[in-house]
Amino acid sequence: MGNNSMKAEGQSILAIDIGSSSVKAACIGTDGSIVVSCKVALPSIVNGDRVEIGAQPLWKAFVDSVGLLRQNGHDLSGCIGMGITTQMAGLVLLDREGQPLRDFILGVDQRGADYVLELSLRLQGTDIYAKTGCPLSGIYPSTKLLCLQAEEPHILTKAHYIGGIKEYLLWRLTGNWMTDPASASTTQLYDQQQQAWWPDMLSAVGLVLEQLPQVCDPVRSAGALLQEAMHELGLSAVIPIVVGTGDGPAANLSSGSVTGQQLCISLGTTAVTRFWAKGTESYTGEDHYFRQHFGWDMYLQGIRLEGAGQRISELLPIHSLPDSKTGDPTQPSDHALQLQEVLDSILFTLYALMEPLVAQGRFEEIRPIGGGVLSATWMQDIADLFQLPVLLTAGGDSTLGAAMIVIKHIKAEVDWKDISDRLVRVVHRIEPCSQASEAIHRRYESHNQMMKGGRRDPFRP
Repeated sequence: MGNNSMKAEGQSILAIDIGSSSVKAACIGTDGSIVVSCKVALPSIVNGDRVEIGAQPLWKAFVDSVGLLRQNGHDLSGCIGMGITTQMAGLVLLDREGQPLRDFILGVDQRGADYVLELSLRLQGTDIYAKTGCPLSGIYPSTKLLCLQAEEPHILTKAHYIGGIKEYLLWRLTGNWMTDPASASTTQLYDQQQQAWWPDMLSAVGLVLEQLPQVCDPVRSAGALLQEAMHELGLSAVIPIVVGTGDGPAANLSSGSVTGQQLCISLGTTAVTRFWAKGTESYTGEDHYFRQHFGWDMYLQGIRLEGAGQRISELLPIHSLPDSKTGDPTQPSDHALQLQEVLDSILFTLYALMEPLVAQGRFEEIRPIGGGVLSATWMQDIADLFQLPVLLTAGGDSTLGAAMIVIKHIKAEVDWKDISDRLVRVVHRIEPCSQASEAIHRRYESHNQMMKGGRRDPFRP
């Protein structure tokens, strides 16, 4: 599991997060400070609800991100470990030699939507959600595989390795085919109750166990860095690599949400809430909540609002998020009103789905992460609606979570709370305002009445 003591101050961790549109890389100190960071765009190919990227452009962006850290003057040979997180629910098919058979399907791709019913029919009488923690949705590799069976059967017959983006990167770096429980959880092929691949689901989608990666705890070593990978990355020394996790759990870690009393809200490409739970019990009784097995007896539960970030982005070029200093704030434009309506719809939907747990007093605080935290108005609205303090933290993305996993690898006996206290820095605390809470709850009730009146909420699962 690595060394038994933390190395000297001043050393750093190489942390890389691969999203749907960019690769973020950073060297993060053992105190959580960002020594140097960069971002490289990913040339994704978007065709309607289908989103792909070529293997070589992905690998090049990964290599370029590491190169940019060196160009910015950081000596990577002093890094004590490398951690990787990626967007979850992607699909990668490799042949027997480990070569890509087609472009990679990203997690945001929803080509499987037309095959959700087919999947449920193939497993008729089985509670797919109870087993996998995945609601019936077109984003998961299970339904994407059914789509490929219908459209590209010749490709599937050649597939020797089937996994996701992080699994491919670990393969290129170490030659080992492995994954973590959270990434496995977002395939809909993993039985969270048994903490193993689910034979019935594999049979339903036409896979065999040998095609899938070995499932390992996220803090486990992924193996030694291959010489070819060292050369391409421009590294002069071997950097230990851990298995890592998906961007969702990493976002929780990055925000300092490491206990069941903290609610993490990610406001990026999608709007997502996540909280820690023990075991596979559903805390809501509603199957649109997802559940992910992080490792050990740690599980994440939450909800996901697809398309939230995209809808905001469509309006941002016209009008920035609330807090903009441009224009006359007393005369909001039609576009500004449209943006506020979208922000309210996202917030009110998140609250409606989380309200049963909020009413139980489950949470003590909220820790948001993602681009949405740049809006102080939106953050205050969250505090006022949930009537909980909102804590904003430094870091801002999943790279810090990747670094925390490396530290857990190095010092296994230290718990996640201690690691969070060491690395995560709270920069601002927003308290709920009682008068404003009354006002936003009136807006919330008005929104609910409109939904009952037949108006469709675009973000409601």
